[in-house]
This record gives sequence, structure tokens and C-alpha cells, in this order.
Amino acid sequence: MNPSSRKNIIVTIGQFRPEKNHLLQLDILHEIIKSIPDAKLIMIGGARNKDDYNLIEEIKRKAESLNLLVISFRIILNLKLI
Repeated sequence: MNPSSRKNIIVTIGQFRPEKNHLLQLDILHEIIKSIPDAKLIMIGGARNKDDYNLIEEIKRKAESLNLLVISFRIILNLKLI
């Protein structure tokens, strides 16, 4: 990644759980883009169960409804740190 392209990137890290409120993060990004058009949001997180996967699908749908481009979605499954 070109260093000059990193200046407007927001990164969030946390499991895809309702209490992390990823949908609100999309709403906030949508507002930020009005004044910073090249702003980007990277969500990093894991999924533990079917409810988490359903939330991820809801996040994708919300991003589409806000006309936010989703470049890729990678899900970390059952990550255990030793």
C-alpha cells in the first residue's frame, strides 16, 4: 500500500458481535465520506457462530444500501491464541 493512500483509513478490530455495533460504524463512515471522500473503513474480526455469520451478511447489506464499496470480506474462524 502506498503510504500516501493510508492517511484516511479507519481500522476496527473485534469479533463480529452485535455489541460491537459494526452497523453504526458503517453509518459513521457514511457521514465521514461526505467531508472526506477517500476515507476507508477496514473491519477485522472473527465469527463464532451462525448468529455472527448472519450479522456479517447484515453488515454487507447495510454497506450496499449506503453505497459503500465492499472490497473483500475475510472471516477468522475459531482463532485461538496460545
